Amino acid sequence: MSKDSKKGWIYCISNPSFTKGLYKVGISTKVNIKDVLTELYTPNIPTHFVLRLAKSVLNPSDKEQKLNKLLIKLSPNNIYNTGFYTIPLDTIKSLFELIDGDFEKEVSVEESEDEESEGEESEEESEDEPKDTVAPVQVEADNKKTSVQVPVKK
Repeated sequence: MSKDSKKGWIYCISNPSFTKGLYKVGISTKVNIKDVLTELYTPNIPTHFVLRLAKSVLNPSDKEQKLNKLLIKLSPNNIYNTGFYTIPLDTIKSLFELIDGDFEKEVSVEESEDEESEGEESEEESEDEPKDTVAPVQVEADNKKTSVQVPVKK
């Protein structure tokens, strides 16, 4: 297999011990994407990472570079050069959908929805606090276009 046709994964993970809405986007060339979760777990982090999205792709490094350029522009509080972003999971999923490849079928959508619904409950409880505003942004990758909702800095 040539370098140009290397197969791997792009993935999005979160960790319950980290700030809600903080996601790590990365790549792996492992056969089983869930091995990444095992590798990332250390005794220094009290909880295991949770796989939110995974897509099998060709040329994962190339896809990650393009995806990270978009995420850096769209994430108001990205942690530069680490692959961690504070951006809605739906936005990350919309960007993943632009990339050619196959989504991992075993990723638990329920866990993703639970995390977001918990965030919604806390927003409802604190109605006095200003809410983040979002703006639609058109993005294009691999000749596909989509509109994503992006948090706007206040």
